[in-house]
Amino acid sequence: VNNTSNVYYKLTADIDLSNKYILPIATFKANLDGDNHTISNFYLHTDMGVSINTIAYYDSALILNNEGVIKNVYTRGFHIVNSNADVVDRLGNVTSGLVANNLGTIKNVSVNGDVISCSTYGAMVVAKNNSTSDTVFGTIDTAISSGTISGTDYVSGIVGFAGAQSVNKSLGNETAIFGLKTSAGVIANGQSI
Repeated sequence: VNNTSNVYYKLTADIDLSNKYILPIATFKANLDGDNHTISNFYLHTDMGVSINTIAYYDSALILNNEGVIKNVYTRGFHIVNSNADVVDRLGNVTSGLVANNLGTIKNVSVNGDVISCSTYGAMVVAKNNSTSDTVFGTIDTAISSGTISGTDYVSGIVGFAGAQSVNKSLGNETAIFGLKTSAGVIANGQSI
């Protein structure tokens, strides 16, 4: 798979991941247009991290790091469990249904499923919508979530953490949220909202 910013992918059909073991995408830098198709039944359970190309990751999501563009994608029946409790304090890991860490653009997405998180940040769509400078920041434009999420620290239906320069607009939540510390429907914790 070519994974650079000048590469464009477009879904032409729905994708059902039932009974398939699929590793998360470590870093996504390309452009994905889901063309309003659905990716369904992604299952991920991590208790001691996941190894991708001999690198250990303690975050959990379909895409661990997004630096590209993801748009017009719908997910259904995702089941993600991150029980890396023994590494949470040491690494501050995150859990999400779609993207763990976002420095790219996510537009017109819907995430449905169940997420169980022992992470610092847990959310259905993006765990951390980051910003590293005034010119490099994550953008989420039009996202909705449904299903159930439970977690320990910052838990939300859409975004667990929103960085200072990140863009978060047109967000809707229909998710049942169960959090031990800080819970929110749309954004659990943000530097500026």
